[in-house]
Amino acid sequence: AEIILADLANENDVARTEEIIKKNKKIDVLINNAGFFFGKPFWQNDVRSLEGMIKVHINTPVRLILAALPNMTLKRKGVIINLSSLVSFMPVPQDAMYSATKLFNNSFMESLHVSVKDKGIKVQVLCPGFVRNTNFHERAGMNCSGQKNWDILPWMEPEDVVKISVRNLKKKNKVIVIPGFRNRIIKFIISILPRSLYYRFA
Repeated sequence: AEIILADLANENDVARTEEIIKKNKKIDVLINNAGFFFGKPFWQNDVRSLEGMIKVHINTPVRLILAALPNMTLKRKGVIINLSSLVSFMPVPQDAMYSATKLFNNSFMESLHVSVKDKGIKVQVLCPGFVRNTNFHERAGMNCSGQKNWDILPWMEPEDVVKISVRNLKKKNKVIVIPGFRNRIIKFIISILPRSLYYRFA
């Protein structure tokens, strides 16, 4: 194993990581898991922070995928997973940029799947809800009250999310994966709810 320390919002670090991926022909799996959440309204952030989120959630995953794909297509073998979020299906007032950047991931990965599905490459966009023991929500300043379930919003263990992701890699044309039955129910309800009603709920 080789550990590379990199800030994925920093151009030099991203370029260095790209080159490492391009040169390593043994890479069969790429998981873009880096991400963060502001937890406050859009206008309370500065431009540099907002641009940093776009870089980490959109620009860098696209660049790292582009770096890995040539070798994967040559070998006709590979797995690419982008971490999205349940809130990619539901705009949230707490962080407009987060929802929007994660929605890009969903559309991009579906389009990529159509492009590479006949080249032996499996593409997945993983959309979890609340996941315990990741520090993700705490870093955004959210009080998670011991990470207990909130009404219909369930917390999942990281290991369970991973098992669901791996299991779905075996399914043909299964690109968008939402771990957890209740999370899938929430997504379904949001999709059929009239937008005007959702805005009031949100």
